[in-house]
Amino acid sequence: MKKFFTLLLVVLLVSGLALACGAEKTPDTTDNGGTTDEIVYGGVFRFPLAQPVPTIDPAQLTDTTSHEVGKQIFEGLVTYDVDLNIVPCLAKSWEISEDGTVYTFNLRDAKFNNGDPVTANDVKLSFERILDPETKSPRTWILEEIAGSDDFMDSIETEVKGIKVIDDKTVEITIKEISPVFLHKLTYSSAWIINSASIDEDDELWYENNPVGSGPFILSDWVRNQKLVLLPNENYWGDKPRIDRLEYYIHKEDTVRQQEYEAGNIDYNVVADADFDRIKDDETLFSELDKIELLSIQYMGFRTNSEPFDNLKLRQAFCYAVDRNQIIDEIYHSRFALATGIIPTAMPNYESATDAYPYDPQMAKKLLDEAVSEGLVLPETITFAYNKGTATHKNVAEFIQNQIKNNLGINLVLEEFEWATYLDKIDNGEFPMFRLGWVADYPDPDNFLWVLLDSANAGPNGGAAFYNNPEFDSFVRDAQRLTDLKSRMELYKQAEKIAMDDAVWMPVNFGTEWYLLKSNVKGFRITAMGTLPHNYVEIH
Repeated sequence: MKKFFTLLLVVLLVSGLALACGAEKTPDTTDNGGTTDEIVYGGVFRFPLAQPVPTIDPAQLTDTTSHEVGKQIFEGLVTYDVDLNIVPCLAKSWEISEDGTVYTFNLRDAKFNNGDPVTANDVKLSFERILDPETKSPRTWILEEIAGSDDFMDSIETEVKGIKVIDDKTVEITIKEISPVFLHKLTYSSAWIINSASIDEDDELWYENNPVGSGPFILSDWVRNQKLVLLPNENYWGDKPRIDRLEYYIHKEDTVRQQEYEAGNIDYNVVADADFDRIKDDETLFSELDKIELLSIQYMGFRTNSEPFDNLKLRQAFCYAVDRNQIIDEIYHSRFALATGIIPTAMPNYESATDAYPYDPQMAKKLLDEAVSEGLVLPETITFAYNKGTATHKNVAEFIQNQIKNNLGINLVLEEFEWATYLDKIDNGEFPMFRLGWVADYPDPDNFLWVLLDSANAGPNGGAAFYNNPEFDSFVRDAQRLTDLKSRMELYKQAEKIAMDDAVWMPVNFGTEWYLLKSNVKGFRITAMGTLPHNYVEIH
C-alpha cells in the first residue's frame, strides 16, 4: 500500500522553493491577490506588446510575447503565486507516492470557456498532443519525464502508458524516476489543458479561431500584427476578471509605446533605456515607475558546432574583447546587473561560482593569435543577428560590432529580423552569432542549464548554441535525479562553471523589469518570471 505525502510536503520538498520576489502594484492585498478595499468592476486594461504574437497554441508556444496572451486563456494543473510557490490550479490537490514517481491529481469542478467540464481525459489528450510527433511541438521536453512518453513519440504505443484516467476528475501520472522539477514543468504552457473536443488539426489556425481554455479570459478578436481583444470568461472557476476588456496592442517601436503610454492610450509599459533618465526627472512618470528583479538573462550566443565558433579560443577571445560594463553603464543606464554567469542572481537557493570574462583586449588578441596559429581560418565576415522590437538590441549589437573590430580586427555583419522569423532561424542554427534572452519557465537552475545547454536539447528544444560537452551533460542530468537541494545546487554550480569556461555564451546582463503602470490600475501582479493573469486588475 502506497504512502502519500500531503500537499504541503509536496510544495516544500519537491518544488524546492524558498524565497523569490513577487510584486503587486496595489497598496494592500489579500492572499488571492485582490485588494482588501471594495472591488471595482468595469473598465479596460490596455497592455502593449513589442512583438506580434506568433501563436497561442500551447503546443507551439515558446516566446514570452505569446505566453503573455496565452496564460490569460489557458491553465495547467498547477501554477505559481506571486512568490513563485507552486499552488493548485485545475488540480485542486495532488498526492505523490512514497518513491516520488506517481502523481495523483484531483481535478476541481472547472469548465472550459465553452461550458464543457474539464476532465481527466482532457488532461491525457492535452499531454499526448504535445508528445505526438505529428504535432511537432518544440517543447516535448516538458513532458518527456512521463513513463511511456518515448514509446509514444516513437509510435511504438498509441497512448502514453504513464498517464492513466482514473475517473472524470482523477488522473494519475507516473514518471520514469523521481524528479525535483516535474511539478515546475507542469506550470509551463506546454502543460496547459485544452478542450480536447475543440481541436481541429485540419484547421491550421484552430487555436486562433477557437482557442478553448479554462483561463479567466476568452479571445474575442485578433487582428494580426495590430491588436488582440480578450473578454472575461463567464465560466471561469476562480475569481472572475474585474475588468470588462483586456486589450493588447502591438507597438514595435520603443518610442511609440512610450508615446502611447504618456498619451493615456495604454496602461502599462516597460521602460526603454533611452527614456529612463527623462522618466526619473518627470514627477508624474516617476511616481508610476516600479521595478522587479527577474529570473532572466540577455546574452550573445555562439553556434558552437560549426565554424568559426567551434573554436574555443575564438569564443573566449570574443568574450574578453567586449567591455560589457560599458554596455551596462552607457546603453542600459546602469539599470541592470552585469551577468557574471548563466544563472541569474535572483535564482532561489543558488549561489554561482562563476565570474564572467573581464574586459581584457590584450588577452583577447592573444587567444585569437593562438587560435590562428593552431589552424583557425577566419572568414572575411561573420554574421551577428538580432531581432527587432527594441532599439537597445541594435545599439548593443553595434557596440559589440565596433569592439570586435577594434580589438580583434574581425568584421561582424549585423542582420536584423522580425521576431517570428528570427526564432525559426535560431532553431535551425542559421546564425554563427546571435542575441537572445531567456526568462525562466520555472525557478530552478535546471531551466537554464539543462534546457538551454544540454546537448539533448540542441536546436528547437532551446539549445540555440548547439552546445555539446559530455561532462556538462553529466552534471545537469545527475542533478535531475537528486532531491537533496544542496547537492543539486552544487552540481549546477559545477556545470555552470564548465559552460562559462567553454564560453558557450557572452553573458551581458541579468534582468530587472523597470515598468510604468497608471496610478488608477490596482491588482496588477508581476513576479520574477513575468506577469500573472490579469483577472485581479481593477481600473479605479
